[in-house]
Amino acid sequence: MTTTKFNITQVHRITGKSRTTIKKHIKQGRLSAEQDDKGNPVIDAAELVRLYDVRTEDFERATPVAKSSTGAQSGGDQSGGQLFSSIQQRLDSEIRIRERLERQLDELNDVLKRTQESHDRAMRLIEDRTQKAQGWEKPLEALKTQIANSEKEHEQVRDNAKRKIKSLQLALEAEKSKSIFEKLFG
Repeated sequence: MTTTKFNITQVHRITGKSRTTIKKHIKQGRLSAEQDDKGNPVIDAAELVRLYDVRTEDFERATPVAKSSTGAQSGGDQSGGQLFSSIQQRLDSEIRIRERLERQLDELNDVLKRTQESHDRAMRLIEDRTQKAQGWEKPLEALKTQIANSEKEHEQVRDNAKRKIKSLQLALEAEKSKSIFEKLFG
């Protein structure tokens, strides 16, 4: 009896879809998957037909996860069968390692994306604060100019007042130096 469950690598071979796309479809719930006895996702052939419109001849590209049991080997060399079994186990192990590394790579890409987004937000905040910081410099310069102009005006008023006081003092001194007769008749 042949099983109809396939791992992600086999689904990739059958459908031609990338492993990342297949994993994304599983994560999004578009493609249902079960866990095998080792915790790896396996997908039923019916799901592949439903979602990817796979034909019967497409299944020839991959070997099912669980091989059909035929009992004893047909008149062959026992050590050759053991060698095949050993190679198959090693291949399955390498596939699991690769899938685990791909999951880790996907997770690291997600972390990198979040870190980049955080960096971008920080840079926008810094740029915004820099622009705001530059925004107060212009009004401050205008205020300094206004104060300087006001000081000049006050200095001019003070100088005019000093000149007026001086001229009034001179007029008072001139009035004081006049005799009474000059004061009365001019």
